[in-house]
Amino acid sequence: MRKVLSAFFLMLAMPLSVMAATFSEGTHYNVLSGLQKSEKPEVRELFSVYCPACYQWNMGVLGDLKKRLESKKIPFRESHAAFMGKYGNEVTQALAITKGTEKYVPVKMALFKALMEDRIGDWKNDADFFKVLAGAGLSKQEWALGINDPKVRERMQRWTELQNKIRSAPGFVINNKYTINLGSIRSFDEFYSLIDYLLEKS
Repeated sequence: MRKVLSAFFLMLAMPLSVMAATFSEGTHYNVLSGLQKSEKPEVRELFSVYCPACYQWNMGVLGDLKKRLESKKIPFRESHAAFMGKYGNEVTQALAITKGTEKYVPVKMALFKALMEDRIGDWKNDADFFKVLAGAGLSKQEWALGINDPKVRERMQRWTELQNKIRSAPGFVINNKYTINLGSIRSFDEFYSLIDYLLEKS
């Protein structure tokens, strides 16, 4: 994560110039084995609310990326990684429960705020954790019911499968097949160009 954060700030410091880049497997991107390529183009971010770099991306670059993808009618999807933090699993469950509802963004931002702005370090107990969820509109009762929903469990299974293949955050997966090596990227223009390249790659 420290390397990714360093790469992020390096990208911030560089001019947004158009770059003629030649992208190569193993350097700029990797191919994910064991996953079926999506039928339609898509971009997915694997993130963790415990990850400072993920928070920086969420508050900055992702807004522009989403607009670029929206203009091309390409969906931007999100998956939460549970491999960080004492409450990583519970966070993943809360986000999987609210995904696709109006509560998703408030819950995600409340969790980010607690860790990245209020700097609590981690939740000390369940009462503190569920207090944050309740403040964002997700009660403990809704959470308990939601984790038994077959659709939620299927979503969490897909997220777990992805996190087991990437093991770092933030991670960007294109067409459920290619993952970007952020450490190789030197500007935002190069980042966007690589995404366009992978979206069209067979």
